[in-house]
Amino acid sequence: MSLLCFLILDIPFFIILIFSKLLNDFSKGKICTLFFLYYSSFYNIRKTCNNKFLYIYLYKLLKKDIMIKKILILGLSSILLAGSMINCNQKKADDKFVKIAEQTNAHLPMTISPGISLEKAEAVSNKEFKFYYKLNDKPNISAEEFVKNAKPRVIEALKAANSPDIKLFSENKMTLVYIYNTNEGKFAEIRLNPEEYVKK
Repeated sequence: MSLLCFLILDIPFFIILIFSKLLNDFSKGKICTLFFLYYSSFYNIRKTCNNKFLYIYLYKLLKKDIMIKKILILGLSSILLAGSMINCNQKKADDKFVKIAEQTNAHLPMTISPGISLEKAEAVSNKEFKFYYKLNDKPNISAEEFVKNAKPRVIEALKAANSPDIKLFSENKMTLVYIYNTNEGKFAEIRLNPEEYVKK
């Protein structure tokens, strides 16, 4: 592994250094900064700090070149902003949805029909709720065919239900996900958007 990392990462860096005399400081700075970001993301930086020369060179370069500092600061700021936006979009589920999952799980596993049992409910977020089913025997049809046959029946059952839980899901425009597992693992998944099961 160390040899492979040397061939992939170290050699290109030293090639850049060899030809760096042909470049001005700003061009060298841009190239080495980009390479540093690539180098760090490609392989765990803490495991590749043996090459201290790389970091010493970059440190000296950054001390001289204010523009490269700005590039790094802007890049890091963008990464942090993107991360915060992702976290905001993936908020944990409200207590009301967590409570539904807990109350449902208290009565599980539950046989739904011969060969199928509901094993678990999970409040993933404020926009997604999952149900996990267990198929005792793997169907003789493909997962695609299984979904094609089962999805209309699931939608029909949801629209006919008077459950306060389903009403809460529809009012909050939740995406409902039905996952079907066999002894071999995940077999199929049915994902219902709010507009597919909300009564009109």
